[in-house]
Amino acid sequence: NEAVELAKRYSGDDGHRFINGVLRRVIDQKQPA
Repeated sequence: NEAVELAKRYSGDDGHRFINGVLRRVIDQKQPA
C-alpha cells in the first residue's frame, strides 16, 4: 500500500497501476503453485 501511495505522489496518473502490476507479479511468483 505504501508503494502505491508513493507512486501516486511522485509519478504520473498511471504510476500506481504500474506499481500494482509489479507487486501482483511478485506475489504471484512467491506463492506456491
